[in-house]
Amino acid sequence: MRRVLVVVAAFLVALVAAAPVHADPPAQTEEPIFGVFPDLENGFAVFWNITREDFCTWQAGGFAGAPPVIELVPASMHETGKGAFVASYKATRPIELWALDSDVPPLGDPCSDTSDQSAPWATGAVHVTYTDNDLFASMTRMNVFGDRGEGTVFDADGAAWHYSWTSRFQFTQEGEFIVVHDDINLKKKGN
Repeated sequence: MRRVLVVVAAFLVALVAAAPVHADPPAQTEEPIFGVFPDLENGFAVFWNITREDFCTWQAGGFAGAPPVIELVPASMHETGKGAFVASYKATRPIELWALDSDVPPLGDPCSDTSDQSAPWATGAVHVTYTDNDLFASMTRMNVFGDRGEGTVFDADGAAWHYSWTSRFQFTQEGEFIVVHDDINLKKKGN
């Protein structure tokens, strides 16, 4: 798997508290959701809806308190009649692409892996859509989950780049983990 998306546990806790006991319409909430993941294909640490500076300060403080997201994200969750929690969110939020330091091992810490950099390689905004049909792995169904992001980032020279990713994963009822699709794209606009 080339990419690991870190989603704040507060999202899960808040949605569980807001979730109805029976199969009712989805509960709508605003959550501190962010993404931090390595883009090894392009050599970046990616920070979506959180700045590297704020994330690293929060990490250095032991992740105490609420995540310092740029903006809350509208999310929804509901429980099916068989006990699976279906969750989703979609939002356009700022993104930072930080070049990985030259001495970085794969999948290290995003703060220390970018410590040689003084600024992001690119910034912009990306629209992310996330869905999960069995958030807490009730195993009452095949669990399919993942996200899609797409937007424009601008490098330090002002050049525009199309940046996108798609990831889709499954947990079968037998507990097997399957990567259905995992792809990241970065292409300079106008080329």
